[in-house]
Amino acid sequence: MSSNPTPQDTPKTHAAPNVFCSHSVTLSVPIKDVYKTLGTTAGHERVCRLSKLCSKFELHQQDIVAVPPDTKRMADGVRIRELEPEQAGVESGNRQEITRHHFLMEETLPFLFGAYKKVVTLKGTLSWNDAEAKRLNDKGQEFDVAAASKDGRFEALYETVSGEGIVVWKHRRFEVVEGEPGKTKVSERLEIAAPSWMKPIVQWQADKGHKAHMDQYHTLF
Repeated sequence: MSSNPTPQDTPKTHAAPNVFCSHSVTLSVPIKDVYKTLGTTAGHERVCRLSKLCSKFELHQQDIVAVPPDTKRMADGVRIRELEPEQAGVESGNRQEITRHHFLMEETLPFLFGAYKKVVTLKGTLSWNDAEAKRLNDKGQEFDVAAASKDGRFEALYETVSGEGIVVWKHRRFEVVEGEPGKTKVSERLEIAAPSWMKPIVQWQADKGHKAHMDQYHTLF
């Protein structure tokens, strides 16, 4: 691992998203296994390297953040990457505590049929509610996992910013398939803030690449 980045290492970005897409897949795997692999950093590098563009990946430090009291779920649109970390010993009150893991990734983009390549550096975070993750694996605790999943309690948030000024916010939700407890539906909502002149190509790449990436999730199990 290289030096640990902090939230201040990446610029504060408040541009409104102008590229949107969503996709979902159903995996024949129990939700606890899917959530561990796709929702926490236990499988994050493997997930990122499903993309042929990913040429470098590094996990950095992990911290805890508390989302605003009026935020019920990460799906509400909170930008966790930019929140200040919680200080040890400070009560979070009624705010929801979220685990956040920083990472750095490089993508090598080919141009002119591979004759020219450009390396793009992404600084990002993967965030999840670790208390909910632990509940899924607590065999001594009984609760309705399917109902909890329908309520949106099992989720993760992927956020990155690139040197080109492209900001990615990707929400990932996990649900037990109704009537089939051994299957899990994974739904992703992708929002991107891109410079206006780049919007057409970013939208095209998002529509194509997002679906192709998710359609490979089954290979992780």
